Amino acid sequence: MGTLSPSELGWRLQLVRGAIWQEAATSGDAYADLLRGLPAKPGRPGAAGLRRSTTGAWVCADADLGRHVLTDERFGVRRADGTKPHLQILPVDEAGLGLEAADQRRIARVMEPLFSRETRVREHAEALLDGLGSAFDVITGYAEPLARRVLAEVLGWDADPAALAPLALVPDAMLTPPTLDQALALTAACRRLRGTPARAGEDDVLAGKVAGSVLFLATAPTLLGNAVRSGEPYAVDRALLQHPPLRLLPRVAHRDVVLGDVLLEEGSEIVVRVTIPDGAELPEADRRYAMMLPLLRSTVTAGLAALHERCRRPVVHTTHWHARSPVTARLARLEVTG
Repeated sequence: MGTLSPSELGWRLQLVRGAIWQEAATSGDAYADLLRGLPAKPGRPGAAGLRRSTTGAWVCADADLGRHVLTDERFGVRRADGTKPHLQILPVDEAGLGLEAADQRRIARVMEPLFSRETRVREHAEALLDGLGSAFDVITGYAEPLARRVLAEVLGWDADPAALAPLALVPDAMLTPPTLDQALALTAACRRLRGTPARAGEDDVLAGKVAGSVLFLATAPTLLGNAVRSGEPYAVDRALLQHPPLRLLPRVAHRDVVLGDVLLEEGSEIVVRVTIPDGAELPEADRRYAMMLPLLRSTVTAGLAALHERCRRPVVHTTHWHARSPVTARLARLEVTG
């Protein structure tokens, strides 16, 4: 939020959202379409899988090229001088998602043992299922509270697990305007956690805990929901590949870079639309996301197994996605009977 008042912030968010919809409606802009949840248009022939947006950004919908961009350290998360990219709507610096590769690697080394520890996920899952009837919402009644309980256990957050909920909004809010209420809630949640007292030498631990919390809560419930939608009791890895947890990943060129026949000058911004071809692996788009994958897989696998033991063949009746969720495609509701 910086020094903006709530009313000023709300006005700016509305202005940006209006501009996105205007660009999509009048020019079919590639990036605006993605922010509205529409498929990316193919790049022009000979453009190395890239398409230029009227915002000035390049959109990459080619899987191989996108993987290259995400692992090429000539591209960064922020500009070369450390300032925020033009396309970033809310920086949310407290969430720690704006760190570059070297910082990510250092934090990941510190945090990997914590995110690999065993948890009481099965106990949490069964307690939640005990409170549900034969018809329920998998997302709000089960997957989201399960993720928050597991995270609170693993990271030792003192706050009520329900207070962690707004953290799930952060990855999408960084690229597309949230509502004012959402912006205020997610900012307050991040600041509350970053205000947790840390002993000397624990700055990396705190940064890793907050960033890991944001990424875990933004993706674990939807991953579990997509696995339920598949109809298979152990479809976690397949759900990860068919529904990539992070779908739009922005990068900034820190120097001039040639991709195919396109020159991206220093400072150029490129948005990678993550797609995973058959036989490929989940790209390591963010090393902190990779560090919490063990916790993600163990939580969703145990949660899915517990659900299928109670509901052998859950029947999906209603599926809804959050409207402002181009990065994580978060499920809002998944109503089932079993």
